[in-house]
Amino acid sequence: PLLFAVTTGLRSADPAALDLMAVVHAPAWEVVRRVRLPYSLPYLFSATRTCVGLALIGAVLAEWYALVDQGLGEPARH
Repeated sequence: PLLFAVTTGLRSADPAALDLMAVVHAPAWEVVRRVRLPYSLPYLFSATRTCVGLALIGAVLAEWYALVDQGLGEPARH
């Protein structure tokens, strides 16, 4: 989800801002830094929120289905 959201965000930049950067002959890194990255931040934050939840669910399920006697944070039993 994070990759798709960031890609969508980078492509969602305002065409007028991109045209302005083309008129002033801005290098590609400057276009990314000043136009594309700020437009992609809302997409990045919403995808990060989704990915954190999915990662927590994945960790719980992985520990549940691993069929081990102890969890990741528990000390070893003797």
